[in-house]
Amino acid sequence: NGVETDDRGWIRVNRNLQSVSNPSVFAAGDCCAIEDPEFNSPPKAGVYAVRSGPVLVANLVNYLKKETLTPYIPQGEAQNIHVTSSSF
Repeated sequence: NGVETDDRGWIRVNRNLQSVSNPSVFAAGDCCAIEDPEFNSPPKAGVYAVRSGPVLVANLVNYLKKETLTPYIPQGEAQNIHVTSSSF
């Protein structure tokens, strides 16, 4: 079975980082779009991918053990660093 993607090609997942079309597939970070009525999918930035990692691992283990999955709730905002220089 394949996995559904959105119009930009991102894997469609629920807040447990589980594919909405194939429950045995999980995705996190820049390759997925979280579909949840309570929040928008976070921007494609490393800080969100890193913070979703522990939830992804926990949910993979819990899925295999047939236990309750943990929702990933992204942080509100990430720090942005802007470099301005004429040397770049």
